[in-house]
Amino acid sequence: MSAVLVVALVTFVVLGGIGLALMLEVRELANKADGYVNNFRAKLEAMKEAGKGGVLDRIRIAATAHHKKAEPPPPPTQDTTPTHSAPDKSTPAPKGTPREPINVVVLN
Repeated sequence: MSAVLVVALVTFVVLGGIGLALMLEVRELANKADGYVNNFRAKLEAMKEAGKGGVLDRIRIAATAHHKKAEPPPPPTQDTTPTHSAPDKSTPAPKGTPREPINVVVLN
């Protein structure tokens, strides 16, 4: 029985030591986090500066210029004919003109 207690005690001591070591490492990492973040931001800024004037930057500038030149599409036209009037079938509608909606009655 005493062997079981010794093994359990040694196990808890080892697990406690591992937990303490992890806690100390996390605390040290947290203390240095600001330095890591600043270093990371500086490297990102350096990468942005290195990319200026490159192929991707020229593509971005060209796409932005093309987007600004593009005219907006014309606003949709509103059909002013009443929906209850019958369409005039004697003259065909020009190509691309939307057709009159068909009224549907559902019977139960």
